[in-house]
Amino acid sequence: MKKILLLVLGFIIIICMLSIDSNKVLSFFDQDKQEILAKVNGEKITYLDVESLYDIRYAHTSISPPSIVQLQLEYAELLYKRIEQILITQELNKRGLTISDQSVDAFEAIVRKDYEDTEEYQDISFSKIIEDSGVSYPVWKSQLKIRLEIEVLQKDIARNIVVDSEKILEYVKLHPELATTPDKLDFIVIKSSDKAKLEKIKKANTYNYNKPDTPGTKVERALFDLPNVPKEYLEDLKKMKPRSFSEIKSNGGKGFYVLYLNVYEKNQSPDALRLYSIAEKKLLELETPAAYDQWLMNTLKYAEITVAEEFLPRNLPSEDLSKGVYSILQDSTGLPQGNSIFNADDLEEPIK
Repeated sequence: MKKILLLVLGFIIIICMLSIDSNKVLSFFDQDKQEILAKVNGEKITYLDVESLYDIRYAHTSISPPSIVQLQLEYAELLYKRIEQILITQELNKRGLTISDQSVDAFEAIVRKDYEDTEEYQDISFSKIIEDSGVSYPVWKSQLKIRLEIEVLQKDIARNIVVDSEKILEYVKLHPELATTPDKLDFIVIKSSDKAKLEKIKKANTYNYNKPDTPGTKVERALFDLPNVPKEYLEDLKKMKPRSFSEIKSNGGKGFYVLYLNVYEKNQSPDALRLYSIAEKKLLELETPAAYDQWLMNTLKYAEITVAEEFLPRNLPSEDLSKGVYSILQDSTGLPQGNSIFNADDLEEPIK
């Protein structure tokens, strides 16, 4: 369950540094520059910021203590990722698209529900669940906000992408499979450690997923194209009629579950207008990442960014740890090797 939480964020972290001498871990930092590792248009990134992201990355995992070289590379990757996050926040402020605290709270409520509906965590506060995983709750929530900011910025960038009609028609021509849509299933999975509660729910014959959940149960509504239905549910759903329950099944030693099929929508060939719309949406999905990368590169070009000397690309270890350091940095923020915006001169004296 905790792993699901961290997947929604897209980041994860560990504190396995207890077995490493702390002075050696920090030896690649000049002690006088340890606090501030970078500035992004005047906004500071501290050692603690990067350490927090490292903690998130490795929460709930057991790994061997990293080498000093590996640790420096990972901290560099996370530092550059944090630079990207700050640029995103600054860009949304410019566009008047700042994410409100209410939006973050609403997103958190969705994540919280996974825990509050589970008997194991009913008597534990949500913030304690986060803290017990080795992650600071405020840091976790800040990353939740970043997740929303990335989505909002990418959607806003996509709105400015123009896909011409000739390109759309060519895409339709090259992808005849668009003319056949898969079957769609709308179903509910009801889980409980108490089989009798599921038996009681089944006796109602129909199920209203808008009503409050029965205490001691967890209800998940699922909307899937047929090829994407989880394998453990697929065979049962194929045999079911709409508005009916499946047999109660064992949930792999974690209690029981029952399925309720709302709608089984057979595929329908779209008309020409609908087909055009589907192709346009597909092209937008394909072009949005490139448009986002272009925005990032343009932003980096004009941003005022300074990085502590130890984390400049040219000063990072060159040994290959599954992939080269420059590939890591390019994957993180699209930064090319030796980018001239990274100038350590301003960091020769400790930043106050």
